[in-house]
Parts: sequence; C-alpha cells; structure tokens
Amino acid sequence: MQPEGINYEEVDLMRPTTTQWMALAVLVISNSVAPAYAVGSEAAQPKRDTADLSPSRSSPGTVSRASEAPVATVTEDLQLLPNGDFEQGSVVWTEFSQVGFYTIVDTTNPALPVLPHGGSWLAWLGGADDEVNYIEQEIDVPASATGLSFWYWLASYDVCGFDFGWLKVDGAIVEQYDLCTDSDTDTWMLREVDFSAYAGQTVTLRFQADTDASDNSNFFVDDVAFDVAGIFSDGFESGDTSAWSDTVP
Repeated sequence: MQPEGINYEEVDLMRPTTTQWMALAVLVISNSVAPAYAVGSEAAQPKRDTADLSPSRSSPGTVSRASEAPVATVTEDLQLLPNGDFEQGSVVWTEFSQVGFYTIVDTTNPALPVLPHGGSWLAWLGGADDEVNYIEQEIDVPASATGLSFWYWLASYDVCGFDFGWLKVDGAIVEQYDLCTDSDTDTWMLREVDFSAYAGQTVTLRFQADTDASDNSNFFVDDVAFDVAGIFSDGFESGDTSAWSDTVP
C-alpha cells in the first residue's frame, strides 16, 4: 500500500479492456455487517495467516448484481453536488487511478459487480491490488448546509487493517472505512456526515481508496448531496400535505 502524502504522477485514464474489467469482478459480497466509522491511523498491521481466519473466506466468484436499492427515509432536504449522482459521466470530478482505470463507471460494462443506487453511473473505488484512486471536486458548501449525504457499498475479501476508504475535506480525514470482510454491507447504505463546520466555505471534497498487494476490496459511492435546511421540496410522495392548503381563495 502506498503511504499518504506522495504526489503521484497523473496517469492516462484509459478505459480498461474487458479482460482487465473481468479481473476486478472476483469478489463475493457476503455478510451484511454495519461498518464502524472512526478516524484513525492509516498504518496497517501485519496480516494474519489464512489459517487464522474465522470464518474462512468464500471462493472467488462473480457478484450477483443488485436489482433494487433500499428506500431510505430522509427527513432533510437534499441538494445534489454538481454531478453528485455521476449521471453526467466523467465530468466535474477530478478522477485519478494509480493503475489507470476509470473510477466513474456505468452499467454498460458487464464487469461492474453492483448496480448504482440510482441511475446508470457510480464511483468505483478500489477494485484492484496496489491501487490508489480517488474522485474529488472543489465545492462551495451552501451556508445553510448541515450535513453531507451519500450512499455507499463496501465489499472486500481482505482482513481488517490493510485496505481503506476515506472521505476527506481539504486533505483531512473526516471518515475512515476499513475495507475488510467484517465491514461488508451487502447492500447500499445511507451515510450522513455533519458538515455544519464547513457551511459557507469553499472546500475540496475527496472520496479515496487505497489497497495493498492482495485480496480485493471495493468502496462504491453514489448520490452525493448536501443536507440543506430551508429548501421546500415536498413532491406529495410523503403523504404529508400539512404544508399545503386546498382552500379556494
């Protein structure tokens, strides 16, 4: 795993061949375990021997693509970041991969192991050995923003302490995800992060994954939005019509 702080030389983000993509799809999404959220050291400890793993890992195979995403109850008003749903493709976000893969991908490639939370595009971080990849953009945080909302899916073959995902703001770690079998989510999960400290500021937002030389790990991200107070967006779907009046003037 490459240490943090190194200025990696930009690589040509050529779309990988079908063979390269298929090599990334050898993971099995298994137990649904809620991951822990904690900012901590990025240093890894020595790996245990395979014989020490309990339970033992499943054999590599093709992941069954999720057909439906869970419906979340979100009380906040959401304002998508520019291309926060990735449906415009590889634009707005600065995209980097140490091994030369696109990070923002769509469902036209059969090697994509999960379907996006919404639409046809998502961000696929990790997915290869010795990978450092990220997406980032400089963003003006609305003055009324209280949080950052996004959907994520974690899937890994690794033991904990070696492969990591991060949410960073201006280079500082805000969220750390230990990409390992104990943190597999087995579905899309909603995460909301307190962003009130950045309200009204211009910041660089980054989602990143670093993997070591063995055992596939993946960090999928979709539908990145600000929780913004004061936006009225009731489309009647909630069934709550208390804010509306049907009185004829």
